[in-house]
Amino acid sequence: DVDAAILHGRLSSPAIRRKVTEETTRTVRFLVSSTFTDTNEERNMFLSDVLPYIQEYARTLRIDVHMVEMRWGIRSEASQSHETSEICMRELSRALRESLAVAYVFLATQ
Repeated sequence: DVDAAILHGRLSSPAIRRKVTEETTRTVRFLVSSTFTDTNEERNMFLSDVLPYIQEYARTLRIDVHMVEMRWGIRSEASQSHETSEICMRELSRALRESLAVAYVFLATQ
């Protein structure tokens, strides 16, 4: 299945590369979700090491990759008025609407 191959990063076959390059939306936007306290190191490593590598590779395919990171995206006023879930769901809906592939990544630890 072409979509599964794209999601797993297998972009070497001509049919898959054609699908990726023919899409009108050339963006992968995904929301990263996890608990904020016990995945801090994993999130930081993803931001500093993994994401730049993914973005660099995606540029070779003419794809923009955008990660939505809610650790810094929720203002204290929104948090105090209990709007955090609504804001996260709005960002997830945007990612689902705009993304060529994956729209949600969940980080979990043991």
